[in-house]
Amino acid sequence: MNTSTRTNNTTLADSQKPIQLFGFGPMFGLSDGSPFVLKVETYLQLAKIPYCFQPGISNLKKAPKGKLPYIIDGDKTVADSSVILDYLATNYRDLDADLSAKERALSHLIMKFMDEHIYWCGAYARFATDKGWAIACPVLFGDLPKPLQLIVPSIIRRKIKKKILAQGLGLHDETTVTKIVDDGFSALSELLGDNTFFLGKPQPTTIDAVVYGFLLAFSTPDMQASYDAIWRRYANLPRYIKSIEAQVSANHASC
Repeated sequence: MNTSTRTNNTTLADSQKPIQLFGFGPMFGLSDGSPFVLKVETYLQLAKIPYCFQPGISNLKKAPKGKLPYIIDGDKTVADSSVILDYLATNYRDLDADLSAKERALSHLIMKFMDEHIYWCGAYARFATDKGWAIACPVLFGDLPKPLQLIVPSIIRRKIKKKILAQGLGLHDETTVTKIVDDGFSALSELLGDNTFFLGKPQPTTIDAVVYGFLLAFSTPDMQASYDAIWRRYANLPRYIKSIEAQVSANHASC
């Protein structure tokens, strides 16, 4: 999902009231740097739900829970990516409608693994390692006024490193964290196998929106500085990204 020609596969003319998706904005050629924003946008596109995208770090000021993404659907505001996916499935289209109870359970476990475990490994690579930070910092904060560039990045980095430490991952050294990511990606690769989509379904389900969003986020240069060897080890994961890309539009409509 790059940003070069981004519009939703359903234009604003097709719906007078598209869902508004609020995120951070483009990073490293992706529509957003956050895997949580990416997974919601991917679900919207896979489910062909009309939406428009409102990027900007300033969205955090209005975010109901102080985090992105959140959506506005008419008079409803929904925050937290997992809650948003549940809302979309209930009120629009459920990509998991044909899954068995066992398949839903497996999907749930994998999605929580991505949200609660792999996410922090990505944050570690981006904010806790010097090599990742050297790449990410200019992209994240390059648009700030010069005086603020000397102050804000270090404050943000320090806060996030404290969160990584409190979560527990920050207690490990980089070698250990890389091993954790390797084990996780190995499990994903094994579960995917030769299938086009997870669970071996002919069409993507919610788990595909989630895993794709995270894998896409892990393909950025700041992540690759730590995890490039892992990508090269599991060839079916980059192939999987291409399979999902064939299902979604590279573009969206601005709000």
